[in-house]
Amino acid sequence: MRYKIEYLGIHILAFLVARCCLFGMYPFVVPFFMAAYLQEQSSFGIFIALMLGVASYMDGAAMIRYGLVLVFLLGMLKSTDRSKIFANNYQIALASGGVLWAVSMPYQYLITGKEISVIYTLLEGILCGCSVLIFQQGMTALRSGTGRMFADNKRFVGIFALLATALFGCPAGKGAFSVLFVICGYLLLYNTYRFDGSIGIATGSITGLVLAFRMGDVSYLAVMILLASLAVIMKELGKPGVLLSYFAGYLLLGVLYDRALLEAASLTGAVAVSALFLLTPSVWLKRVPIRKEDVTALSQDILIQEASRKRIEKFGQAFVAMEKILSEQEEQAQDLPNGLSNMYLSGDGISLLNAVESQSNRLAELRHNFIRQLGQIGEVIQTFPVTLSERSLQIEVFECRVTARFSRMGVNVTKAVMVKDAEQRLKVYLSCYLDKEKVVTGKKMAQALCGIVGKEMVCVERAEDAVSRRESRFAFTEQAEYMLTTGIVRCNRSGEALCGDNFSVIRLENGKAVLMISDGMGSGETANTKSGQVVELLEQLLSAGFGRGLAIELLNSCISFLDNGRTSSTLDLTVLDLYTGMTDFVKLGASTTFIRRKGQVECIRSTSLPVGVLEQVEFDTCERKLYHGDIIVMVSDGVLDSILFENKETYLADLIANADTNNAQKMADMIMQEIVSMQRGQMRDDSTILVAGVWER
Repeated sequence: MRYKIEYLGIHILAFLVARCCLFGMYPFVVPFFMAAYLQEQSSFGIFIALMLGVASYMDGAAMIRYGLVLVFLLGMLKSTDRSKIFANNYQIALASGGVLWAVSMPYQYLITGKEISVIYTLLEGILCGCSVLIFQQGMTALRSGTGRMFADNKRFVGIFALLATALFGCPAGKGAFSVLFVICGYLLLYNTYRFDGSIGIATGSITGLVLAFRMGDVSYLAVMILLASLAVIMKELGKPGVLLSYFAGYLLLGVLYDRALLEAASLTGAVAVSALFLLTPSVWLKRVPIRKEDVTALSQDILIQEASRKRIEKFGQAFVAMEKILSEQEEQAQDLPNGLSNMYLSGDGISLLNAVESQSNRLAELRHNFIRQLGQIGEVIQTFPVTLSERSLQIEVFECRVTARFSRMGVNVTKAVMVKDAEQRLKVYLSCYLDKEKVVTGKKMAQALCGIVGKEMVCVERAEDAVSRRESRFAFTEQAEYMLTTGIVRCNRSGEALCGDNFSVIRLENGKAVLMISDGMGSGETANTKSGQVVELLEQLLSAGFGRGLAIELLNSCISFLDNGRTSSTLDLTVLDLYTGMTDFVKLGASTTFIRRKGQVECIRSTSLPVGVLEQVEFDTCERKLYHGDIIVMVSDGVLDSILFENKETYLADLIANADTNNAQKMADMIMQEIVSMQRGQMRDDSTILVAGVWER
């Protein structure tokens, strides 16, 4: 019911706005159409309402002129990437005024034959462009809910501009008892009673100005302002107090100021205003506290700040993970004096000196690497202000359309921000709450956003959660072109309770998927702990925003410092950009990776050393473009070592190429089953198989 009333109200407003004549021009037809279109209103219905308004006040030629302008603008909007529509609010205003001028100028010149028509239409175009900016704010205010309608000055100006324009379009009639007089009086009482005093005074000023222009009597301006002031003073006494102040003030003005107000027609109009207000249901007059908002750049982007805060938290978590690993070194270092003392007591002075010298050289090398990495860390931190200062592409226009679209779903949007990341991909942050008892999930909101921005969107935070009655926040990003399906299978070395391999599959905020396998030296619990440290720390570093190279260097420094080069872990890393399909394969002592494409298998090999062996890490990397249907197979060295044939890679590649399934988990299970069968159930080493299928959405 609410939306039917709202729909009808918008179309009535369109009709009245189209009738508004200002200095012989009708410049508000186009701005209202643009504002309504950006608010997700029915463009056809608004078009008809505007044309009816034009027809009621202008000739057929004017209808054709404004109809052509609206059709041309609608064609431009429909053919333009919707995300670009929000690029700049002023571009929309410029396009609207420019099209109106370009169409109207030849028409006016042919009709009048005067050069002044060029200036005349130019002024109309400028007024049209300015009105677009104002009407957008007014439409946003109308759809924001009564509590947020006047939340900031721009909305305040916008809604009263719409009100004044519509009132100008109302028929004036003859005498004080006219439709216009009754409407203005009722709006004055309604707004004064329901909202705060400033809204009441503003309503009195606007209605008084409209009556002064339309009635040809400037005294109406003073009358309406004075009546609004009296109503503000008496509003605490409720409806009777407001009515009494209005009628008493009206009579007083008639006695002391203008006897015409006491004529029968005028009194009838005042009585009609009072009666309408008295008959208004109390539920429609419920007092509304005005929610003031700070619309500075800082507060506009509060959702972006929240996203940046989460990134910084991840950054901190990465260093906490590093501290956790390095703290183990402190415990080990406590045993060093005892070891040195034993050397000294045994009389092996040369061994002692060699040990001290070796340790000193290693510490110097580690210090050098750490200092270099600190500079790189500083570069990462410098990127944080970029995130913190991200600006909405167009907060007003975008928030208009989001507010309108989501209100139909029963969701009130309190903040909507759209940005572009470093890769020029759209991100949307919403703060909203549920208006009624409905189930609206993040996925459903993502589908609604698609119709607004013209791109497939996906909820990246709380996708399965439903909007609650309390304010909550959701984040969305462009849907990636590719998706991954993964399958994992592990097998322990015979006789061991734990597998020495660890793996991970994560998706980063930048739209990249990360697959990794780490094989710790040896087997069992010790190997499991070492490989787990590698996987956990690298996850934290990559999630915090570290680049692949710096993340690996920090990881290597930590592991090298911790183990003093005595133990190591391999690292097999695959980083896939789900938007482009470009994939990096990074290997540190890792086994071969296999890529299957249309029955052919490519092998990605490595000759580098594992993590923690050298103070300055060296790793092999290569880049490939992956496509729909490609299969990635990553294995630990235990898988290849378990193959009994001489050419182990060729055997495994043929096994992958001839697999009769594209299901990632089934393929992983099939390969492991073949390996276990070949070893007759007695595995020589820990074995891990990670299979990933790349598919277009």
